[in-house]
Amino acid sequence: MKFQESRNPHIAGMGSGFLNSSSTEALMAAKVADLAGSKSDIEAQIAALPEAVSDHEAEGLLKTAVVVSIFLEQSLPRHKRRLANLEKVREAQAKELRDLQWRAGMDRLPRCPNVLKTLLLVQVFVLAETLLMAAMLIEGGHIGVVEGIGFGFVFSAVNSVLALWTGFSFVRMAAHRKASPVPKSSDGFVRIMGKLGIAAFGGLLGILIFAASRIRATGSHVPFDFSEVGLWEGLNNGVSLAILATALMASAVNLWKGATGFSDFVIGASEALVNATDKITFASRNATGQAIRSVLGRVGAFLSDTHKFLKQSARAEKARSRQVHAINGKIRAHNAALGVAKQSVLAAHANQEDHREKVLNRRRTGHSIPDVGELDKLALPLIGEAIAGDDREQSKLEELKAVANDIAAARDALIADLETAQAEFEAASIGVTPFPEDNKEGA
Repeated sequence: MKFQESRNPHIAGMGSGFLNSSSTEALMAAKVADLAGSKSDIEAQIAALPEAVSDHEAEGLLKTAVVVSIFLEQSLPRHKRRLANLEKVREAQAKELRDLQWRAGMDRLPRCPNVLKTLLLVQVFVLAETLLMAAMLIEGGHIGVVEGIGFGFVFSAVNSVLALWTGFSFVRMAAHRKASPVPKSSDGFVRIMGKLGIAAFGGLLGILIFAASRIRATGSHVPFDFSEVGLWEGLNNGVSLAILATALMASAVNLWKGATGFSDFVIGASEALVNATDKITFASRNATGQAIRSVLGRVGAFLSDTHKFLKQSARAEKARSRQVHAINGKIRAHNAALGVAKQSVLAAHANQEDHREKVLNRRRTGHSIPDVGELDKLALPLIGEAIAGDDREQSKLEELKAVANDIAAARDALIADLETAQAEFEAASIGVTPFPEDNKEGA
């Protein structure tokens, strides 16, 4: 303990029994020792605080984000180049279709009819034929309304099914490869079978028309008695002729829809077009799927690591904040104890001075002042003021969050662009010329 010496040499030379300052020094030493231990304990707790953010890991994730961003920027051009390479697949399929056109003698592109529209149209035809046939069976005949509608529907349904099947099978067979520049030995047999099928349908249609006329004339579908109504008496009036015309008209329409409404008129043309389109579609969708999976995997790994790091950092920061709050409470108590210690030392010194004056019975002209600098050195700043790196660490977290959000948005936009590129590629024509002469030259 250091004191400023009195300026009175007479008093300074007196015995130490009256002027001994050891009691103040002892108090000061005790306070310093006690508060130094408290400071050491608090500093040890501060040193043991975990870092709020791992600078190394945050920097690593930010560098990874740069790499991922470059990967996203390059993905769309790379995918478009891959689709451009699929033009070879498109050309191969176009060549197959050109060969088919030339071998079949086609002067147009293959078609794939809308089967649903065909079925809806057939239903309309069946309903119209049912109503017309029922009306003609009932009008002037020997059959009731319910029976007429029932027989009309049966007649229309059977006629439509037979006509559609004949058109799809036998009409197309009858025209099989008629214009082909390279006929096969089996082509003639196929055409003959088609013509026989058409003839068979004509015979069945004649039986249906005859049966409808006889039912109208006799009112029954039981074995016909030609003694009451002759063989041709059922066809010798205008209504019977109308039944014949209705059946022929409905059959012609159904024959045509059967031949062209479910597939191309040329056997195998629709299948070849579907096969070519499916191969191109499969190749483009496979390429797009690989690109999307690559994007999702690369970006997903980064976002997963980033979200995991941010979550861990948030938990660590929350735990650290609780520890910091507790330590700051100890620091405040420690600094308050310093103030109390200084006041205690100063009060003890003042009492000692007063005691000296009373003993000497004279007022001192100079006073010794205790040095409390040792206590001031034991003061501690609050942790929020002591650690300057917190703001920098928090800014890195905010930067990492913003980068992760930007990459997620870029990922979604890229996937949409990849799918758009695929749709544009698939929408492009296969590029088959409709002229068999050109196809032959190209083949």
